Order: sequence, then structure tokens, then C-alpha cells
Amino acid sequence: ATLNYVNLSGNWAEDLRAIASTQVGYRESEKNYLAEDGQNRRGYTRYGAWYGIPYGEWDAMFASFCLHYADVPREVPGRYSDAGKWLKALREDPLTANALNKVPASGDLLFYREEDGAALRVAIVLSGETTQSDGLVLQMIEGGREDRVAQRKVKLREIKLEGCLGLEEVQRQWEILHREPANDPTEPVQPTEPAEPTEPTEPTEPTEPTE
Repeated sequence: ATLNYVNLSGNWAEDLRAIASTQVGYRESEKNYLAEDGQNRRGYTRYGAWYGIPYGEWDAMFASFCLHYADVPREVPGRYSDAGKWLKALREDPLTANALNKVPASGDLLFYREEDGAALRVAIVLSGETTQSDGLVLQMIEGGREDRVAQRKVKLREIKLEGCLGLEEVQRQWEILHREPANDPTEPVQPTEPAEPTEPTEPTEPTEPTE
């Protein structure tokens, strides 16, 4: 997987999908790992190393990594290693709180649980299609799915949706806030009054030489 050939468009949602797609198939290390209680193995990942937690749970760090390389400003929607803390921060920020959608769309960050009580996870939505039999079916990419970056189909009704950040709306609001004020061409520029000429100074008398 590589990032070298991705040409960013400046559209955050589109670029996020493009970066995430280059990472599909990546697996955490089977040789470089930490073992908790001698059983629970956590392999090294490039996403954890980039974030600073090389052996941590990495679904949120994968999404953060993709946002970074998609050139989405760090301020929105942030960079987190934990999906729960991330969603909490999004709900508390007025800019992102207004962009938390009920219906996922392409390029969104999807916060969900497999079932009630399960750990909160975050994935990147590639696309969605509504069918009469299954309702909304999402194609999404997520890190840490069976120790790899996986692309999979998910029926929305079969997961517990906790929040979905609309990245296109976030970008729209961000650009409004950071738009440079334009000069109004309809306002005429008032000419300045010429400065009054100053009176010439009188020459001073030469001083008499002292004896």
C-alpha cells in the first residue's frame, strides 16, 4: 500500500476515500507484537507508530492517519486514538456537532457498535446504496478489522449507529469561517486631499565670529 500516487483534489471527503483505499489489505505485524497476559497479542502497525502508540487498538488511529494524508486540517475533525473520546469531542465542538448526520454518506466518518455494549469503532464510508430488501447498505473501510485494513459491506440496520460526521459539511463550514474578506468593488475610493504647501523658512543670519 502506498500514498505516492494519490493526487489530492482539495475535496476532503473525496481525498479521505482515496487515501483509505490505498491502505486496504495492510496487516498488523505478526512478528513484532506485545502480548498481554501471554495471550492477547497486539501487533505493531504503521498507524500506531505514526500516532505514537505502535501497539494500540488502531481503528481510530487508522482514520486519523488517513485524514492527515488527505490534508484535512488537524483542528477539524481532530486526530484521536480512541473512537469514544473522538465522538465526544465532535459532539462538543459547535462546528462538528452541526455536521453529525443521521444518514451516512460517502466520505463520512462512521462511529458505530456491532451491538449494544460492544466497543465503539470508527470507519470511513466509501459509498452507500439503498435496496428494498436490505435498506441502506454501506461500503466502508476500517482499520483493525481482523488485524487488517478491511473494506466490507455493512447493512446499516445490523449495526448500532452512534454518530456519523459529514466531512463535506465540515469543510463547507470551515471554509466559510476562514474565508478572506473580499474588497467591495462597488465602494468608490475617496480621493485624499492634497497636503497644504508649507511656508518657506527664513534663512538665519550668520553669527558674528568671536574675538
